[in-house]
Amino acid sequence: MVTARMIERRRPIKLRTKKRRHRVLTIAVGLAVFVYCIVAFTQFVPRLGTVRALTMVTLVPSVQPTLRPTFSKPSFEPTPRPTPKPTRKKEVAKEERPRRRGIFEMSAKEQRKHLRALHMESGPGTKAADIFIAYARKFNYSRATSNAESILIVTASYRDPEAPSTIARAFARATNPQRIHVAIHAQNVQGNNEPERDPIGGLHFLNVSCPKHPVCAAVAQNRVRVSYEFYKRAEGPTVAKSLAERLYQNETYALVIDSHCHFAFNWDNLAIEMFQSIGNDHAILTAYPDGYPASQQRGNGLDSSYAPKIDVSRISCITRTRRVNVHNTVSFKHDMRSCAIQKGSNPQARVAFFAAGFSFSKGHRILRVPFDYHTPYLFDGEEISLGVRAWSWGYDFYLPTKSIISHLYIPANSPLRPVFWTLDWGLRWPLQYRSLLRVHRQLRINNNLSPDAQIDLINLDDWERYDTGPRRDPRDFFKWASVDVKRDWGDKCSAPPWMNENKPQKAYCWSKDLSHDYEQVPGGLPYVPWKSGTEDLFPPLIRTSSYPPPIEQHWSPSPS
Repeated sequence: MVTARMIERRRPIKLRTKKRRHRVLTIAVGLAVFVYCIVAFTQFVPRLGTVRALTMVTLVPSVQPTLRPTFSKPSFEPTPRPTPKPTRKKEVAKEERPRRRGIFEMSAKEQRKHLRALHMESGPGTKAADIFIAYARKFNYSRATSNAESILIVTASYRDPEAPSTIARAFARATNPQRIHVAIHAQNVQGNNEPERDPIGGLHFLNVSCPKHPVCAAVAQNRVRVSYEFYKRAEGPTVAKSLAERLYQNETYALVIDSHCHFAFNWDNLAIEMFQSIGNDHAILTAYPDGYPASQQRGNGLDSSYAPKIDVSRISCITRTRRVNVHNTVSFKHDMRSCAIQKGSNPQARVAFFAAGFSFSKGHRILRVPFDYHTPYLFDGEEISLGVRAWSWGYDFYLPTKSIISHLYIPANSPLRPVFWTLDWGLRWPLQYRSLLRVHRQLRINNNLSPDAQIDLINLDDWERYDTGPRRDPRDFFKWASVDVKRDWGDKCSAPPWMNENKPQKAYCWSKDLSHDYEQVPGGLPYVPWKSGTEDLFPPLIRTSSYPPPIEQHWSPSPS
């Protein structure tokens, strides 16, 4: 039997010698690598310095013969361990590194800048809008007469596919479209994506044909003014509407709506007639519009499809509000109800609350009481903020007697259009909290609702521009409107004396229901007179046969 050993012996001597050399070389290389690893390892463990030297001398004297004389009396006692330099450098760096600031250690301005820096992508492009503007300007249009009373539509859109349709309907269904102007702040995606949601560029996707459609003349004459912003940097409705109002150019009237509305035919004349019939230059017609379903979206307004019914016996209104818990403080959320329109020669009822979905007033409201730019991410507090500030400047709210627009309401989690509070909310809510604190201080109710809040948390920028006015005390508003200003909500609410404690409404902190005053009392709520000496401030008091009302219709606070 032939074995491997026998085969090995039969090989030529030359081959066997070569194989042995290879083995020796392999062993030598392995030993050298082993020694190198020991040397490298012991460089980081100084206490093993003696063992390292002995190992190198005794095991491989031929490799490091020069190390032998340095250890004539070797000792295995560990040497003192010096402080490692790398560790000391890390400790110094840690001491010098500035401490990360908490979110409420920043100012409100710093917080806003920090959040905007999270999304530094380029903003929306204007390619689609530029194409339609160039198309509209190929034709000649007649100019509006200089003495015509103009109307500015103020709105803001957040990636809203209905925005172009809303603008087209406004011009198509106005009796005098030449007096209509639009100021819109569009918060859309970056670049030229989603051109169908561009307020001007989207008109192309609605089959708007120039010069036939009235919106073409408005676009060509720069009566549709748009400011753009990347939607991820959007800061809520109050900031967006504030930016839209900066496009105001002294129009006679201002109509504030959302960017998803249908218009009635002849809506412009109807709005002006309702306003002038009140006889109050400081009147604000305001209510929640009736709704239309998602199936009635799109369209350019030239046909009569889905136009709201004008003559109605009831209209949506705000008869009460309630306190809600927002970040462990109080905000006010209005309740939408249906109110019967009063009959008679003066059917407009004076009401208590401002509705953000629809308001029609003189244009000087924008100059005197603009939406507050320094209340980012505010939603439920938007209406109470502008409403009380306007009331303190002498403005009065009235219920419309005709329905001239309808609104696309959407249920929760609806895919119809995005909403701003779904993005980065874990980082944005502190700014919403600070906005609420600012509103509390503006309305002089901070001692009741946020007494423990630190004063440095409140953003005081442009305070005089957005503060309450001198004509009425803002604290009187809550007495006049029967709103309890207490720092409680939910099950902690205490029922006011006029409410039955057995009603389940107690748990929701409702204010008094003012339906009876709106529907049954002639003129609605009593009139609150201005403070003496404030009549000449801008905008001045304009006396008419019906305004101010006689003294028997005036309100006076009950003694506390």
